[in-house]
Amino acid sequence: MFARIGDYSYGLYIYGYAIQQTYAYLFPSHRIWWLNVAVSLPIAFVCATLSWHLIEKPALDNRKIAVRAVDNVVSLIGGRLKAAIPALRTPRFRTETRYRPAPLPAS
Repeated sequence: MFARIGDYSYGLYIYGYAIQQTYAYLFPSHRIWWLNVAVSLPIAFVCATLSWHLIEKPALDNRKIAVRAVDNVVSLIGGRLKAAIPALRTPRFRTETRYRPAPLPAS
């Protein structure tokens, strides 16, 4: 049931602290902890809900498209860099070279 609704925990974490601190700043005479929680928690929950549905969920739904785009850009840039810089074409480690046996002497 909760997976269908959404994951608001990150939004509560991010927005809760800021809202609690704003409340404490704006109302210095009301520094009772339970009053701070009673006012801040509903506001933080609304912000977390909006953040999930408007920012986080759409970003997670489009992550395959974003990863594919980043991979395409990296491979394009990497290929051009290898063509432009000869040092990138040579293997850096001995394990990257292919083993080629020495030619047999002519008999």
